[in-house]
Amino acid sequence: MTTLFKESFRCAFCNKLFEDYILGSTNTLGGMDTELRTYALGIQPIAYFIHCCPFCGFTDSTHDIKLSTEEKRKIGEYLKSYCLQRKPKSFSSSEKYKIYANILKLRKMPSLVVADAYLNAAWMADDENNELSKEYRKEALCKRQKDLH
Repeated sequence: MTTLFKESFRCAFCNKLFEDYILGSTNTLGGMDTELRTYALGIQPIAYFIHCCPFCGFTDSTHDIKLSTEEKRKIGEYLKSYCLQRKPKSFSSSEKYKIYANILKLRKMPSLVVADAYLNAAWMADDENNELSKEYRKEALCKRQKDLH
């Protein structure tokens, strides 16, 4: 059974304190699909691997990182443009993973890490019956192909 606990985070971008659910435990009893996604019985754990600040929209797995001045500038521009449309509290799990992937790109993280974030966005979009899952899979594939060349 998947269990969740609330934990406090200090946003790595805006420095505000917020709470979010973290994964306490999970299982793999729900099987595996052709994309090698493992399912749990009950709550699916993937949504709880990342945490979106409800104040600014910055999304990370731990928020326990130090951003450079240049990273903060680029991420700030991105979040400002993205959060003009909607409030971070209303983001779906797939949107949070999309934001996470874009932040990883801005931080110049390895393309495989970015690809994994997009694949998780696709899986969350599938769970939400969101058509954007195809777009996220294409992004994941493009990033994955960069590693092969």
